[in-house]
Amino acid sequence: TIKTALVTGAARGIGLAVAQRFLAEGWNVALLDINADQLRETMAALAEPAKTLELVCDVSDPAAIAGAVRKAAAHFGRLDALVNNAGIAIFKPILETTPEDWARVLAVNLTGPFLAAQAAAPIMAESGGGAMVNITSISGLRASTLRVAYGTSKAGLAHLTKQQAVEFASLRIRVNAVAPGPVDTAMAKAVHTPEIRADYHDVSVAEALPGEVGGAQRIALVTTRSLAGSRIAAAVRDALGARLVAETAAMRAHSPVEDVLALAALLRESRAELVVALGGGSVIDGAKVACLAVWRGITDPAALIEAAVSRGASPGAWDGAAPSPRLIAVPTTLSAAEFAPHAGYTDLAEGRKYRALDPWMVPRAVLLDPAATLETPAQLFLSSGIRALDHAAERWCALETAPFSDAVSRQAMLMLADGL
Repeated sequence: TIKTALVTGAARGIGLAVAQRFLAEGWNVALLDINADQLRETMAALAEPAKTLELVCDVSDPAAIAGAVRKAAAHFGRLDALVNNAGIAIFKPILETTPEDWARVLAVNLTGPFLAAQAAAPIMAESGGGAMVNITSISGLRASTLRVAYGTSKAGLAHLTKQQAVEFASLRIRVNAVAPGPVDTAMAKAVHTPEIRADYHDVSVAEALPGEVGGAQRIALVTTRSLAGSRIAAAVRDALGARLVAETAAMRAHSPVEDVLALAALLRESRAELVVALGGGSVIDGAKVACLAVWRGITDPAALIEAAVSRGASPGAWDGAAPSPRLIAVPTTLSAAEFAPHAGYTDLAEGRKYRALDPWMVPRAVLLDPAATLETPAQLFLSSGIRALDHAAERWCALETAPFSDAVSRQAMLMLADGL
């Protein structure tokens, strides 16, 4: 059975790219946009009349969007995915933003996805479920000038996503949000100068890493087996060139003591001045603790476990001299490990997790490249509910270290067990 997706704001930019990807994957696609002329040109360029449907609609109009959703489902016989991408921006200072500006932006960017999802959910449920994706924005996560209506609408959309995810779960409909950073679209051209847009590429690891390593000439790379053959790992190797003197892909989940000490030995043997950690929280935490082991001269498991208790500062931590090696993190997920002065590691034999603290364990740089997430194998991604269960269970295995987290873990386990 061929699946069907409905993409709003599909005449150009991100929406068009999403529609093209669906078509490439063999889906039928209903392309919805308010701009009839541009949508007509897009449909002609796609030249897929049997697999596409043109829908001209204002997503903020309740009757119109409900009718468009029904038309898409009737035309293709089903609806499996909804991408709420349609959005507008009115870039003005707060004091110049009129009530009409405010209302229009929120109507399209926040009410539109609410209406589209409300119309689509019952239809998806009839076919056994589906998936929805709301396109939010980095502007919904952090404030910046001229975006009072736009940023607020996207922040609201992020929370709407959570509400939809909770309520639609019983219908077997998965709901997620994607918050793009800088993308060279028509909307970006309206607010960003050509000079700013020319710097968009600087968010990539390939462009940023050479400048971040500074004068370090001996660099080690640590990752996982699942990422070692990825394009992002290849980009890191290419960026480091001859300065890459050691590499390991042996760091396992939860940073086992054995893996941490093996990495520390590799860092000593290679005389690494800098470590690049590519991966999730386990890789970054493992690299942080391995650096700590090198700084403190730790070579055996007992001493490494003791480091979780001593909380002592590393040599040079208080006299201004940074210890070596230091860390650069290239995270594939945002686990908070990349920004924290502490790190977790596991004693597999005892089934306990320990946490070391040292101010120098905060990475000297964190490179957030979307390619790092895209390259992560799909099986490694966990839904938010499973991730919450994972963290609660993980903490349950390390009780009596902090009364507050013990209580939180107990309550989380009870809530999750009840939900399951």
